[in-house]
Parts: sequence; C-alpha cells; structure tokens
Amino acid sequence: MAWSGARDGRWRPALLVVVGLGLVVLAATLWSAGAARTATTTGDVVEIRGTPDGARPVIAFEAGGEVHTVEAGVAERPPAFAVGDPARIAYDPSDPTNADLDDPLVTRWGPLGLAAGGVLLLGLGGAGLRRRPRPD
Repeated sequence: MAWSGARDGRWRPALLVVVGLGLVVLAATLWSAGAARTATTTGDVVEIRGTPDGARPVIAFEAGGEVHTVEAGVAERPPAFAVGDPARIAYDPSDPTNADLDDPLVTRWGPLGLAAGGVLLLGLGGAGLRRRPRPD
C-alpha cells in the first residue's frame, strides 16, 4: 500500500520539514566551527588563489610561536585583498590550523540567516502537515 500523502500532496510540507532541518543542522555546524575560533590576530596576505568561485586570499599569521597559513573560506570577486595587505584572522588557540578571516558576516550572520530560513521552513512544513485534507 502506497503512502496516502503522495496522492494528496502532503509530501510538499514533508519536504519543507526535511530541508528546514538540513538548514538548521548546517547552521549549527558552521556556528560551532566559528565558535571555536576565539583568538584573533593580524596576518599578511601572501598569495591570492584564483578559484572558479573567485579569489581567495592566503594569509600567513603567527600563533603559538609558529607561522601558519590559511586560505580564506570564502572566495570574492573582485578580490577584497591584495598581496601584502593586512588581514584579521580568527583562530582556535588549541589548533591554530582551524582559522579563517575574522568576518562577522560569514562567521555569525551567515549561520544565523541559515538557521532563520530553516526555522521558517520547519514552521511552514509543520503547519502544512497539520492541515487536514479537504474532503472530496
């Protein structure tokens, strides 16, 4: 016997719930990755790498007495940095290889936006699943 929701269109709200959950999980993952980066420092852009998405700066910075390099997680077009420019870095003091540009738009507002979209889809999907099918 087939699921009756497939005939009456109730699969659409279920899809919204699944996508909403996925967005909330993705947002939580991105938020926790950024939350571990509690230390900040200033590094220098040593290279600009071209990718299909745009340009990603590679930044060298010192942490724990060692020099580390990190490629920015977000590509920009046109490049926001040039070689030799200073760049603010956020990193995990216990693991300086876990680092990225200190950009609140990416580390805080991006995950918050994803979470808000996920919650909205969860609400819409939940409301759609609770709706009673119309009698014929």
